[in-house]
Amino acid sequence: MSSLQDPAEFGTIGAPSVDAVVQNHDIYWFDDGSLVFEIPDVRRFKIHLTLLSRHSRFFAALSTVNDPDANNHVILNHQIRLQDVEVLLQHMYHDM
Repeated sequence: MSSLQDPAEFGTIGAPSVDAVVQNHDIYWFDDGSLVFEIPDVRRFKIHLTLLSRHSRFFAALSTVNDPDANNHVILNHQIRLQDVEVLLQHMYHDM
């Protein structure tokens, strides 16, 4: 079983792709979000880093490294499917 302790297994942190037009997710794009997940050529999600940090050491570490007021951008690994990210976020934001 793979661990997400190595960020390369999950994706890369960096600037969004300017070549492709990637749509914002209809539900999981929050104007006050502090973290952007991008599935290349598919969708972007703008979510709350503090919420993910409560449940993941990987994201907790990310929140301490970066400026909390900055928007972080994570480009997800191509093997991560849109449906998988949606299910994860449904669970995290179950009360909305």
